[in-house]
Amino acid sequence: MKLKGMPNKSNFGSISLTVIWSAIISLTFLSCTGETNRPAEEQILAQIGDDVITVDEFRYNYEFGFAHLKKGKDRKRAYLEYMIKEKVLALEGYKLGLDKSKHVQTQEQKLLNELLVEALFEKEVKDKIKVTQAEIREAINKSKISFKLRYWMEPSLEEAIVVRDAMRQVGYAKVVGEILRNNPEIKIDPKKFETEYITYMEVEPELLDKIKDLPIGEISDPIESGGKYSIFQMLDIRRTALFESEYSSKATRFEQIIFHGKLQAEAKNYVTNFMTSKEVLTKGDAFGLLGKAIIEWQNLKKEEQGNFNVAVQSASEGQPAMKSLKDDMNQTFMVSNEGSLSIREFLDHFDVGSIETEDKSNKTFRDSLIDAVALSIRNYFLVKEAIARNLKQSTKVQNELKQWRDKWVYEETRRHFTGDIKLESEQVRDYFESHKERYKIRKNDQPTFSEFAVLAQRHAYKLKVDSVLNKQVENLKMSYRVRINYAVLDTITVTDFKKSRWATMQVYKLGTNRPAVAYVDPAWGY
Repeated sequence: MKLKGMPNKSNFGSISLTVIWSAIISLTFLSCTGETNRPAEEQILAQIGDDVITVDEFRYNYEFGFAHLKKGKDRKRAYLEYMIKEKVLALEGYKLGLDKSKHVQTQEQKLLNELLVEALFEKEVKDKIKVTQAEIREAINKSKISFKLRYWMEPSLEEAIVVRDAMRQVGYAKVVGEILRNNPEIKIDPKKFETEYITYMEVEPELLDKIKDLPIGEISDPIESGGKYSIFQMLDIRRTALFESEYSSKATRFEQIIFHGKLQAEAKNYVTNFMTSKEVLTKGDAFGLLGKAIIEWQNLKKEEQGNFNVAVQSASEGQPAMKSLKDDMNQTFMVSNEGSLSIREFLDHFDVGSIETEDKSNKTFRDSLIDAVALSIRNYFLVKEAIARNLKQSTKVQNELKQWRDKWVYEETRRHFTGDIKLESEQVRDYFESHKERYKIRKNDQPTFSEFAVLAQRHAYKLKVDSVLNKQVENLKMSYRVRINYAVLDTITVTDFKKSRWATMQVYKLGTNRPAVAYVDPAWGY
C-alpha cells in the first residue's frame, strides 16, 4: 500500500492530447462588461481631441482602480483627471507612431487572440445557457443538505482497489496510518483529506452523482478524476430547515451559481467535442526537443533568459538543447485533420509562461508542459474558428482591444518623454534635504542621507518624471482639446470604502491573469 505518484525522472514521448482537452478549460470569457455600441452623446463623460471617455469606461476604471488615485474632496474628478492625462499622452503616442512599436504590436496580437477565444465561447456557450425558476428552487432545496467526508488518493486503479479493500476490512484511519508509517518520507497531515461540512454546490456534478448515496461510514469504490483515483468515506450528513422566504431572498445568488455551473460544464463539453474532432497528435521527438530546451532555458540566470523564442534563435553550442531545437525548427510538431504545424509555427502560438512549475527533474514538469502545449493548441484552433466566423469585427472585441491599445501606447509615450531623465547625486541630496521630514519614523529622528539615499533617489526621480509628464500634458492639451461633462460626472454612482479609503479591489480575467479593466497607471499618484 505504498503511496506512489511521487516525482520520477521526466520521459518525453509521443503525446495524444485528445484525452486531456476537457481538463484544459481555463476560460477567458468571463468579463465584467457586456456588449456595447458606440456611445450615445449622453453617455460621453469627457472628450479629448477626437477620443472620448464614456460613463461605463469611467465607472469600471474607477471601481477597480487604485485607491491612492482617488483623493481630495471630489474623488471622481481627481480620478478622471488621471484618465484624461493618459488619453492625452496616448493620442500623442499615436501621432508619433508608437502604436507600431514591437511591444504594442506583440501585446495587441496576444490580447486579440484572447478576446477571440472569449467571443467564441460567449457565442457558442454562454449565450445559450438558460436558468429556470424550477432549477433555482431545486438548488435552494439542495443547499439545505450538507455533508462531511474524507478521502484518499492513489495514482492507479490497482493500488486504489488494494487500499479500498484494506479500508473496508480494518477502517480508513488504520490504513492511512499504516501507509504513513511505512513511508516516512511522505509529510502529509491526514486531516487535509477531511472536509468541513460542504453542500452539493462545492462538489463537481460527476463526483456528486457517485457519492451522494454513500451511506455514513462506508468506503466507496475508487473514483477516477484527473488521472488519479480517490476513495471516499461519508462521515456525516446534516439537513437544516427551509423557509418559504428563502426562495425569493436567495433566488439571484442561486441563479448565478447555477449559471456558472452550467457555464463550466457546457464549456468543458464544447472544448472536448471541438478538439476531439480535430484529431490532434503531437510528435514525440519534437515534444522532447521542446521540453529539454525549456529546461535548459529555465536553468539560465534570470538576466540571461529574456524571451524564450529569442533565446532559442540565438542559442550557441554551449546550449545544446536550445541549439537542437533551433536546428530542427522545420520539424513537424503537431498534426491534425486540418494540417500540421512545424516547431517554428507552433512556437508562434506557445506561451512558455503557462508552464506552472519550475521542477524540471520529474513527472510534474512533464505534466505541466503537456497542459501548456494542449492549452496553446486549443487556443490556436479556437482563434482560427473565431476568425472564420468574423468575430474579430465584434464591437465588444474592438472596444476592449482599443482600451488596452490606448493603455500600451500611453506607456510607450510615457517612456518616450521620460526615458532620458537622469539625476545627479547633488540633485538627489538636495531633494532629501528639502524633504527630510518625510524620512522620519519618530518625531525626534534625525535621518541622514546615507541611510535613505536609495529611497530619496527613487522619490526624486518620481517627482522629476511627474513634473515632465504634467508639463507635456498641459502643452498637449492645446492640440487635444479637453471637454468634461461635469453634470454627467455628478450623476455617476461609484463605490467608495468609507472605513478604509485605501481599500482597492481588482478583478482579473479567468485563465489569462490579465486585469479585467485597463485601469489608471498607479505610478501617477505616488
